[in-house]
Order: sequence, then structure tokens, then C-alpha cells
Amino acid sequence: MTAPRFWADDFDADLLRVVPRAAGILVQVTAPLWTYGHTSHGRLNHPSVWASQHGYVAYFGTDNTGTWKPGSFSSNGQLVQCTWTEAARDAWVHNYVIAVDYQPIWDAARLVGTFAKLMGDVRGRPKLPDVDADRLRGHVLASLIAATGQLQQHIAVRAAAAGRDRCPECRCNPVLCETDDTGEHCADQACGTCLHGCPLDNCPACPAVTR
Repeated sequence: MTAPRFWADDFDADLLRVVPRAAGILVQVTAPLWTYGHTSHGRLNHPSVWASQHGYVAYFGTDNTGTWKPGSFSSNGQLVQCTWTEAARDAWVHNYVIAVDYQPIWDAARLVGTFAKLMGDVRGRPKLPDVDADRLRGHVLASLIAATGQLQQHIAVRAAAAGRDRCPECRCNPVLCETDDTGEHCADQACGTCLHGCPLDNCPACPAVTR
């Protein structure tokens, strides 16, 4: 069955049009995401966003519980399931920070100037020298590679931590905590290992912990 069209499919400055290599990066995340927001043709079209000191933030989660956004934040949008590719394509145009389970993953708002220049290049207003356009595309691609890698690691750690008992040294498991809606993940209540949410032994991404 053919998937319904995505709202940006016909947009001349869609992320996959101006940075074609992005498709091969984004598709590497196969796990679904959820957010509150709006849809077109049954697919994500602008999640609800909230103002923060870092700009507008859209909260996504790796499950459909809704606990991955602050409880005080309300939305008139519906719960929407989407892919990482759809989230990135939408954020590219609408210029917001993607946070997954409170973790900042991709700040598309910082790329608003790059977006405007590449959109102008597509439309010939003005047409950029090839070397400049390629440099801008490379900048976007590098940010997506980093964000995709971070999201993949987060999803893997989250899955591994889901069945883990709480560390006896911690008063709070910062990965599974449903009451910490600040995004700080109870940082002062967890040991070094749990602070990174990693139940794996000798994980290269985690600092050494002396117990």
C-alpha cells in the first residue's frame, strides 16, 4: 500500500530535495516517534511547540504515553505517530528544536538562515555558487548525521533501561522518571551511570563510576 503523501512532498525547499543525501541518514532510525500536533493526510504537519530559552521546542517521545512533555504544557493537537524522517522534514521548514524524551536531538531553528539561503538557491533568488550551496548542504547533513546517531543511541539505551531495576544508590531513575518535567532528569539524585540512563557494563558513552 502506498503511504499517504507528506505535506512537504511538493514543497520546493523540502529537506529531501535540497539535501538529497539526508534521506539515507534519516531512514536509519526505524523506531516510531510520537508527538502532539497536527496532521495533513494523516501524517505529521507541525507539532505543538512551546517557547523556551533555546527557542521553540517540540516534544517527541519513543512511546505513546505522553509523559515525555511537561505536564503543565497543554496542546489542542492530537497524538501523532511519525518517523524520524518526517519529524526532521517538518522541523527543517518550521524551525524548532526536536526534543525526544526531553533530550534535545536536533535544533533546526539554528539552521533557519541556511534554510533560507538554500530555498533562495532553489528559486534562483539568488542562485548560489555551487561551492557555497554544497558547503551549506554539507553543514545540514553533518548536523543530521550527529542528530541521527544521538537518537539511535538514545533509543537503544531507553530500550535497555526499560526493564532495569532502580539502582540502589539512586533515589530516582532519571531515564524512567515520570515526575521530572524540567528536562534535568533528576540530575542530583542519580549516580553517574544512571544519570546517563545506561544499564550496560563498560559503556564507552558513560563515564567511569566508582561505587
